[in-house]
Amino acid sequence: MEQQSPDKNTPGARELKKQRNRAAILLAGREIFSTIGYDAATVRDIVRESGLSPGTFYNYFEDKDAVFRDVIAEVVDQLRQRLRLARKNAVTGHQFLHQAFLTYFQLFSEHPQLMALVERNQAAVRHLVGEGHIVSELYTELAADVVQAMDEGMMPRIPVGSLIIVMHGAGFEFLAQMSQNPSLKAEEISLFLADLFCGGMKQVAETRAKNKTAPEM
Repeated sequence: MEQQSPDKNTPGARELKKQRNRAAILLAGREIFSTIGYDAATVRDIVRESGLSPGTFYNYFEDKDAVFRDVIAEVVDQLRQRLRLARKNAVTGHQFLHQAFLTYFQLFSEHPQLMALVERNQAAVRHLVGEGHIVSELYTELAADVVQAMDEGMMPRIPVGSLIIVMHGAGFEFLAQMSQNPSLKAEEISLFLADLFCGGMKQVAETRAKNKTAPEM
């Protein structure tokens, strides 16, 4: 019996076409933002790279800012999945920090396009991260894993929110430097940061404990 191909107007076919169009626009956006940067990029550049029509573009995105947000959101989602696995396998505080930073840096160093995306769009990325919406789940998951590590005795107990802010800041600043200086190696930086944070966390915990037990003057 001859098998009939699905009608291109069926709901399944239409949805698949929408997914492909949106993916094509995001792929084009990633390429444009990585090569000429967010500030220089235009909707026309993205449309031309995607091979779609301007009308199709505006069916999915309002402007280039919307595309940039979703491009960064995709990168963050990739990072979340990798970090979740890396932290899950850690058995010591140092390993937790080392693997988290190493996974973070490797995602970008293994994909030149992503590294170029960071290098050419530092201000725009900082702005998005500063808003907090795109990285909120990343921070929430990291906070939960840090609390669990502290509960299991892998890390000294210190303010989690402050720790995450400093971890993010150090990670992004080194990533920005790596994007401009290929001689910086992910493994070396990750070990340095793990050593730094382990020592710093211990000192913070000891200072906080001392201040709590110190007699009032």
